[in-house]
Amino acid sequence: MDYYQSIPPVLVKLVRRNENQISFSKKMGYNFNVVSKWEGNHRKFSWNDFIVFCKHFNWNISSVLESVTHSKYSKHPESNEVMNSLLKNDNSTLEARKIFSYQKIRRLKSGEVKLQLFEFLQTLSLIYGRVDRFLNLLLGEDTAAKLFMQIDQSFEIRQKYRNIISNDPLYSMVLSCLKLGSYQSLSEHSDSFLSNILDIDESHVKFRIEHLENENIIIKKDNLYLLNTGERHIDLGAEDKSASTALNFFWHQKILKACAEKNTDPNFFKQAFLIYQSNQDLDQKVFELTKNFYRDLKNLADSVELSSTDRLTYLAIDIFNLKN
Repeated sequence: MDYYQSIPPVLVKLVRRNENQISFSKKMGYNFNVVSKWEGNHRKFSWNDFIVFCKHFNWNISSVLESVTHSKYSKHPESNEVMNSLLKNDNSTLEARKIFSYQKIRRLKSGEVKLQLFEFLQTLSLIYGRVDRFLNLLLGEDTAAKLFMQIDQSFEIRQKYRNIISNDPLYSMVLSCLKLGSYQSLSEHSDSFLSNILDIDESHVKFRIEHLENENIIIKKDNLYLLNTGERHIDLGAEDKSASTALNFFWHQKILKACAEKNTDPNFFKQAFLIYQSNQDLDQKVFELTKNFYRDLKNLADSVELSSTDRLTYLAIDIFNLKN
């Protein structure tokens, strides 16, 4: 069963707790056997069913969606409102073609066809990579952790990954280098190769590689290291922003150092500044414009298959810092 298809049955069972299935079905306004079918994955859990749960458990779905996508939604949004928001430009629609036909996308956006919860989660993952964050905000971290532990075999390793990066962002840099085509073309692992890319002492690379291997976050295959965290994207801000904040701070420090040393290496350092008069209305328009640019850029970086990669590029886009 697909990862996202496995979420609704576990979700229903977790929120039902110890209440029997028949009683819970009736309480939620369904026939006596509906919950049993959901949990057995014999009946699909639709977006409309999900909204019924949101109303019953007072889940603030519009606030959660806004936190994850930075777009506004009605209090209990219809499925077509959600899909039109997620797929509102050509690049996001192109991403959705990985899982839907053009006809299915059109019908989902018009509301002609029922949106299933797992389809929403698949789409959210493709466009934003923030399914873990969505479920954490919706259910609370404790309940979400119980859900992840039942469906995600790499959950504990992914947790370790986030915690390690929160304390030392250099780990993330080392792990990112393991994905570079130039590293993967080596005949065997080389600490010195990574240290040259990152411009840090080889001993720092060696220490972190050994630590990551001991924690089972990376494994060695054909003389090279690779991530052991599963194929799904790891949302660094799924629980808190400490990991992503640490990573941003690391890069900001490198940029400040480059400025101080007048480092003009075009492979490392490009920036532009714009200072202008503004007001709340213009701030909001700039926010929407930059958000769409960020999303399009992310989709482009995710979709383009490069024959060879030999560098890490950092682009800072500060778009979520509006005062109002």
